[in-house]
Amino acid sequence: MKKKVKIPVIVVSSVVGALLIAVIVLCSVSVRPLKPFMDYETVYVYTSGTEEKLPDGQFRADLDGVNREKLNKNLKKAGFSVMHATLEFVGSYGPKFVKETNDEGERVYKEVTVAQARAACAAGESSYMLEFVFENPNGQTPKTFKVGKTEIKYDRMLMNAHTTNGELQWVTVYLFEKKMEDANNPDAKEYRIRPIRMRMNTSPLYIALGEIAADYTA
Repeated sequence: MKKKVKIPVIVVSSVVGALLIAVIVLCSVSVRPLKPFMDYETVYVYTSGTEEKLPDGQFRADLDGVNREKLNKNLKKAGFSVMHATLEFVGSYGPKFVKETNDEGERVYKEVTVAQARAACAAGESSYMLEFVFENPNGQTPKTFKVGKTEIKYDRMLMNAHTTNGELQWVTVYLFEKKMEDANNPDAKEYRIRPIRMRMNTSPLYIALGEIAADYTA
């Protein structure tokens, strides 16, 4: 005579199975915040502690194919799985415009000049500034990136890369058009950048940049 399978056992097995499927799905779904910017032409990496060894405190990551490959690999590693985010109780990934409180106590989008963006991303003793250059031949329409319903034109991107200790943290990037940095451009005076924040784990990128910088300073 066949034994009847108890209903509680069936329920528990079903729940466990569903949880396992959910975990597999969450682990397989990835967020890649820097994916839209992987088609760069070159990247300038600015350092602080090794300025005496690097002309102008910078080097071009595209001068060496091996280093470029290493950089690309670790730019991808700035991304994360949805499971990773869930374990850190992170529910918002961006991209979002940075907000600030104005003099009237209202929350408004923050706006900065190109010079202020460079200052905000400046390399420190434990961080690097990355300046991504995107091809814009003959002054043609630059690339675009959307944050919500707002479309941004750009051919440059700035960000500061530092260790996040393996955690997902907000990292701010600045998209702008290089021509707006030209003092002779009449539109440059009123030009402003809206900082964009995205969740990233830049620890692998920070380590890789240190290795790349060591190659140039050896």
